[in-house]
Amino acid sequence: MGGPIYLSQVSDETGGEAYFLGYETAVSFAPFLRDLMRRLDHQYLLAFIPKPEKKAGFQRVKVRTEEPSVELIAASKSLR
Repeated sequence: MGGPIYLSQVSDETGGEAYFLGYETAVSFAPFLRDLMRRLDHQYLLAFIPKPEKKAGFQRVKVRTEEPSVELIAASKSLR
């Protein structure tokens, strides 16, 4: 049973989405495919040029929007 829990944790921490309903019953793929298509149709690329730091390493980045109805999905933790 650990697999689905870890899959959910990885998807949460990387800004992804885990689709899992269990082993018992057959499910329709249509709702999941519609959700995936909606997400793919509404994705945008964000690019930026960071200022170099004196010391090499990872730096935190905050991303915000001025639009109140926009949902930003990104990794919640840095992957090291």
